[in-house]
Amino acid sequence: MFLDLAEHGREVWIVSGRQNIFTEEPDVDALALGDLSRLQAHWLDAGTIAWRAHKGEHRYFLHSSPDADLELTASGVTGGETIELAPAAIGLSFELGARFPHLRGLSVFTIPDEAVGRIGELVRGQLAVSAVDADGKLADATGLQIPGVLDDVFAYDGPLGLSWEDGAPMFRVWAPTARVVRLYVYESCDAQDPLHVLAMTDESGVWTSPGRAEWDGMYSVSYTHLRAHETVLDLVCRLLLE
Repeated sequence: MFLDLAEHGREVWIVSGRQNIFTEEPDVDALALGDLSRLQAHWLDAGTIAWRAHKGEHRYFLHSSPDADLELTASGVTGGETIELAPAAIGLSFELGARFPHLRGLSVFTIPDEAVGRIGELVRGQLAVSAVDADGKLADATGLQIPGVLDDVFAYDGPLGLSWEDGAPMFRVWAPTARVVRLYVYESCDAQDPLHVLAMTDESGVWTSPGRAEWDGMYSVSYTHLRAHETVLDLVCRLLLE
């Protein structure tokens, strides 16, 4: 956490235990109910989320926003869409417990089939979970870690990067959370402007683009837009096409 006067101004607020710098006075009543930046819940496979249980009767929800507009307020998580989760009667399955032994003490929540069928869409946006008590009041909320579900749903063991197929280059990038991936082709390693800019095609989380045989000896770079609430990743190293 760094204070940048140009970005944050000369009057800021810091809340104990939080990594954020607030440029406006925060609603500490809402902050006490959770933190969407902490990512304390885990989406482990297509149908399973692990999070700590809460005492008493609660309902649990998955929140998703393709525009990264989820906000934590005193009345609950706002923005995006809300999907109700079902608390499971038992903890992690033997298989998931073996994959994630450090999470064995967490409670399990199952995702409805309709949402499971939209995983490719959901993981490209901002994600969070919340707990609401019997009176309908927010009890807790947190962000969601997704490496488990990405490995489960988008596992891929084929070629990545550049490969030559039938005399022409083929480019592949594994990026299941990306919204856009573009391929830039340069004539030389120090060229400032690309000769070609191609939109890559998503195939179950692997973005592909065929090239041309005459590109042999040129350079390429992939440019990836990550999920809506993450920084754009620019793969700046250039790869010689030979």
